[in-house]
Amino acid sequence: MIEGLGGWILEMKYHNGYLYTGCDDKKIRVYSWPEINEVEELPGHDDGIISIEFASKMLFSGSYDHSIRSWDIE
Repeated sequence: MIEGLGGWILEMKYHNGYLYTGCDDKKIRVYSWPEINEVEELPGHDDGIISIEFASKMLFSGSYDHSIRSWDIE
């Protein structure tokens, strides 16, 4: 079970041993899998995260704030 979320999970993806959640609290949270320990929090959007995608070594997120953000996941 995932605890300590600041809101609803709107998007969730598994990638290379990590679970990524996009929440309505404007943050992406990264959890180790299968232990489900939070390892990182990625703030940056001004509204809820509704999409998470991966390409090469990058994570891309889309939000209700009408923006797309990117992070280097290496």
